[in-house]
Amino acid sequence: MQASGAWPLLCYAVGTGQLRLDVELAAIKQLTGLGAAVGARDPAGFMALREAGNRLGWTSSWVETVLGECLAVVLAWHGGLVTDLTVQVIEEFDATLSASSAPPSSRRAYRARLASLRQLLYETRVLDIAPKRRAWARSLEQRFTDVAMSDPIREILLRYIRVRAAVLRPKSVESLINDLLPFAEYLTAHHPQLANLRELDRACIEGYLAWNRTRGWRGQRANAGAGRTISAAVAQSAVLSLRNLLDDITAWGWEQAPPRRLVFAADFPKLDQPLPRALAPDVDAAVMNAVAQLDDSFARVGLTVLRGAGLRPVSCSIWSWAASSTTARLAPG
Repeated sequence: MQASGAWPLLCYAVGTGQLRLDVELAAIKQLTGLGAAVGARDPAGFMALREAGNRLGWTSSWVETVLGECLAVVLAWHGGLVTDLTVQVIEEFDATLSASSAPPSSRRAYRARLASLRQLLYETRVLDIAPKRRAWARSLEQRFTDVAMSDPIREILLRYIRVRAAVLRPKSVESLINDLLPFAEYLTAHHPQLANLRELDRACIEGYLAWNRTRGWRGQRANAGAGRTISAAVAQSAVLSLRNLLDDITAWGWEQAPPRRLVFAADFPKLDQPLPRALAPDVDAAVMNAVAQLDDSFARVGLTVLRGAGLRPVSCSIWSWAASSTTARLAPG
């Protein structure tokens, strides 16, 4: 079927309800166009869930992923409209997915989308039962209990995260947890004598900065990242969260706050700055041919000068000195 180019026809037949989608097929094949076909069948239902995702503060890309790569698949498998979905239908789809021969990574991806779909269906009152936390998901307390640290440090970290969770989105809370747990691991391994954060000094922070930049992956991705160090962005995020923690508890007057500031702007790992990439020769030639055809002489000459001299737009300007005199000014350097 792949060689015959029949996938678009199959997606159309499934999307319009003329065929039922097999979960095995959905888990291993990217059915391009299925989301649009199913969405066109129930535009009101899809729009209601899209608006719910926006209200929850989800990114537009994740909302579209949940709708196009999960909701559309469930409806193509079960049939009907969004309002026809029930808790039992979602559970049956989840069970069918678990029993399929799909790769573990595909099943995990579908379950993540399915969890978000349950939330959207509950928000729009399609389902009347609130989504439950996965049985294998650990609570905040369990995650901190699994990491060795002194009780006072564990208590203040948990207290801080709960306070921040009141104003942060779930993903931001998750990032904060992932940033602070490595710091607790470092203190336990390298400074076991520290009983609370008030005993921190600059030497502890400097040791952590060096360790943080070369540490490996942790958590669920530890095996996948075995032998590799974290990225500069992850290291920077961890230092920023630590600085925010110490600054916040100091400003809030918490008893465990260190007596003076310990983390400074110079401590943040620097990120690589992306550089502009030159156009391929054929693309460059096509662009300049199009520039040469422009009717606007200002745009045509300006773009030609910028291209030929390698200037930035801010380095080249046109000054009109008189009605009949226009001078180009090039910034030095």
